[in-house]
Amino acid sequence: MGINGALKAIDNWMSKDRRGLENSQVMLSNNSVHMRWPPSLRSAPMVMGEMVDTSGRKAPRDIGRSISLGGKLYYIFGDTFGFDSFGQFKGCSNNTIALIQDPQQPTQSTYLSKQLPIPLFVPYTGSEAKFTHDHSKENWRIVNWVFGGIVESLAPGSGVGWCFYDKIETHGGSIERGYGTGIARVSLAPPTCPPTGLMSSILQPPKVDDGILCERVKPKNVGTGSAARFLAEDQTGDGFMLFGTDEPCFGSISILHAPDGWVYCLGGYQLVNYLARVRADADFSDRSAYQFLCSSWSGPQWRSSYNAVNELQTLGDLNVMGHASLLYLPDHGPRGRPFVCIGCDKFLSSKIFVACAERMEGPWRSAVLCDAPKAKAFTNHRYCIYPHVWASNLANGEMVISWSDDGSMGARCIMGRFQWEMER
Repeated sequence: MGINGALKAIDNWMSKDRRGLENSQVMLSNNSVHMRWPPSLRSAPMVMGEMVDTSGRKAPRDIGRSISLGGKLYYIFGDTFGFDSFGQFKGCSNNTIALIQDPQQPTQSTYLSKQLPIPLFVPYTGSEAKFTHDHSKENWRIVNWVFGGIVESLAPGSGVGWCFYDKIETHGGSIERGYGTGIARVSLAPPTCPPTGLMSSILQPPKVDDGILCERVKPKNVGTGSAARFLAEDQTGDGFMLFGTDEPCFGSISILHAPDGWVYCLGGYQLVNYLARVRADADFSDRSAYQFLCSSWSGPQWRSSYNAVNELQTLGDLNVMGHASLLYLPDHGPRGRPFVCIGCDKFLSSKIFVACAERMEGPWRSAVLCDAPKAKAFTNHRYCIYPHVWASNLANGEMVISWSDDGSMGARCIMGRFQWEMER
């Protein structure tokens, strides 16, 4: 992922058998510059401005998480309000993606499609589109929000990956119900043949927007064993989600491709966060490919299934994170703790939180870095806080971070530079 641009290839890592908790332990450089802990800033944040579309058209939106796929950089947005060049509102799209054409200009991105409303990234199924259309006058709709980002499932730059999405029913500004967490395959070019399990009979034809094809995939092996108790049948008629409403929404907060070959999937259930993992080269739509971090008398253990949420291992200080990015920063994270998580809490405090750990399983430490700056005096909340390592200079202690600001209709994504205190 783009936010994980500091991820380093460790060739001999994959050649060793590391199936226990040592999977996510690392060796660190002795000549690196590291974030001071607890974290602090050398100076006040410098606001760079709103993340805008290069067309000049107004496009209020939120989320603004950056991802990398096939060597290209993109921003994933949530609700996006499309306006034409005359300033006329043309409709709201619940999730969109835009190409970052010039990484030296991180506040700018481009919707390659000229269509309005802006095309969806995660496409609707036929029944979702019908539900949203039939209830449009009441502003009652289905949304598929991508908070966790995209992970390349093969070698970096392969252009093939996966993303998790939260399917939610909203009414006005309120969430009426959740359906669970689904999985979609993404690629820079249409595959020569559809992946097994693609719900082609009920999906609208997949579309390529901004160079990415997003295909929603029907999960496999979710109806047998302990997984069956968590099934969340989709009342709009489209089958089952990968993770149900009575379990954590694994992957919906953040996903990280670690150097041990596992992709770690952070998700929450109520006010607690939990971890699952899946091999990077696995079929992410296959529930049986996942392991879940469970608690035991001897400490955290990875297991292939669980029967109740209370069997899962809680993550201590990492539970604070609501919207966040997992990062692997061996050269610049706090010394001895290369796994870093940066984001906001679940309580809309508008503060930037930082957490770090020696390994993904924890223990995690967390602290407040600062308040996210207000874009306007009447701004109330700042949320969806994400770092962008590819736009940063961590060796000099500079990190670019974005956040969503609700001070205007539809929210805006704002970006700033933060100068961290570093130490050797």
